[in-house]
Amino acid sequence: MQNFHDPLKYYEILDVTPQTSEDVIKTKYREKAKFWHPDHNPSPNAMENFKNISIAYDILKDEKSKLTYDLLSLVYNETNFPDVDAITLFLNSANRFDPNMRAVIINRVFGMIVKTSANKERKFMTFAEAKKSLFKSALSNWLFGWWSLTAPAKNWNAISENLDVLKTNKRENLKLFIHNMIALAKENKPQQALALAELAKNYTDDEREKMLISDFIKNLGLPETKPLPDWNYKTLKTVQFLIPGLIIFIIFVAVNAAIFSRSYFSSNTREINYSQKVKGMEGKTTFDDVVVGKILSIPVDTNDTSMLFHTKSSVDVMYGPSDDFDVLFNLKSGHTVRITGYTPDEVWYRVMLDNGEDGFVRGKYLQKGIGNEIPANSKIYQ
Repeated sequence: MQNFHDPLKYYEILDVTPQTSEDVIKTKYREKAKFWHPDHNPSPNAMENFKNISIAYDILKDEKSKLTYDLLSLVYNETNFPDVDAITLFLNSANRFDPNMRAVIINRVFGMIVKTSANKERKFMTFAEAKKSLFKSALSNWLFGWWSLTAPAKNWNAISENLDVLKTNKRENLKLFIHNMIALAKENKPQQALALAELAKNYTDDEREKMLISDFIKNLGLPETKPLPDWNYKTLKTVQFLIPGLIIFIIFVAVNAAIFSRSYFSSNTREINYSQKVKGMEGKTTFDDVVVGKILSIPVDTNDTSMLFHTKSSVDVMYGPSDDFDVLFNLKSGHTVRITGYTPDEVWYRVMLDNGEDGFVRGKYLQKGIGNEIPANSKIYQ
């Protein structure tokens, strides 16, 4: 059984294998050439067969051309096999040869409610470019890759392939190295060809492929040299974990903020009535705010930001902890105040305003943290 790739059928035409000796190849060629020579064979396809036999023999009779064919056969098929005599270097995005560039396949998925867009793009890039591209693709996939019926499965596959960046791109990089080391040898740059060949051995686990690359190195006839540094693929994987890590962190902060807010601003509907009706002048009913002294106070430290909150919407600040008190001030959405106390039922909170005055706001209208910018002359924070 054939266990080697023969995209242009050179071995098949001569009925030989890569292990066949030069003498046997020559004998096979003579037998077939004699049989298919158009002077002796009247078959209409004799000329074509004779030509193919001659081409195959020209490649396989020479050790170097045979090795070049064997190497390129590892990474090319019949439809895209390059012209060896005209082979040129793969270049980077700046249209220059870079021995440190690698082939990277970037997978992106967009879920668009009723349909899914999945893109796979191969580029030759530097390590820094790969980090940037993989980070962007991770950000895009995690944020926009789920939103259709078919998107989750495709997106998970895309994320997995991007994360396993070494395995996903291993064959593409073997192709890059083999192609460019042959092109460099053709351009009489054996030192650079050697450096790429040494790297190529790290991108295959197949013994025959390693043997062919080693044979290429031997044919260069150069002493051993310090190999080029390879990429740190763990870093490329780690940079993609930043996105889900950031999402988990945001969720954690949001959940904790919600729990903290609930502890500060209970939705307890059993509100305590702190207003006291008294008879005023001319028999009118008024409200006594002396009971405000029952508020549980929080020490004021203007250097402390933990007691700074902001309004979720436009809200009235009352003189006392009840809607029956007069309105002290109206605050717009996002206004920052300092908490200085609260009622035992945690429905009302006493807040300090920028001018130093205190008033009362229902807790459900407040949210922890600084909202709009605090004025320079504000007394709530220094």
